[in-house]
Parts: sequence; C-alpha cells; structure tokens
Amino acid sequence: MWRYLVTELPRALIRVAVALALYGLITRLPWPASLGQWISLLAGAGLGATLIVLCGKLLYDTLFYDHYWRQMDSR
Repeated sequence: MWRYLVTELPRALIRVAVALALYGLITRLPWPASLGQWISLLAGAGLGATLIVLCGKLLYDTLFYDHYWRQMDSR
C-alpha cells in the first residue's frame, strides 16, 4: 500500500496543480459580465468534480489496493 501511495501521490499532486492552474486561468480571463458568471460557476464546478475524482481514486486505490490484488492472484 505504501509503495503504491509513494508512486501515485506525486502524480496526483501534479494533476491537482494542473487543475488549479486551469481554474485560475479561466477565472482570470476578462469575460463579458453575463457570460462571466456562468463561466465562473462552471469552472468552480469542474474544479470541484476534478478534485473529488482525483482524491477519491487515490483513496480507493490506496485503501483497497492490497485486497484487489490478492483477489486477482487467487483466481
């Protein structure tokens, strides 16, 4: 489990950094007022969904990694 976490955590941090950079880029661009509200809302929702998926995948793979591979070896 720890070996998997050590290899996957830097990748997950890079993905989170890229998601934050894209969010920052999208929200810093000058949008028209009526369109800017929707763009900001969608960018925030996209960032939240990305963080949930990345953290959930890392958590699931870390907690159930040994169980999954033991199950695959026993087949």
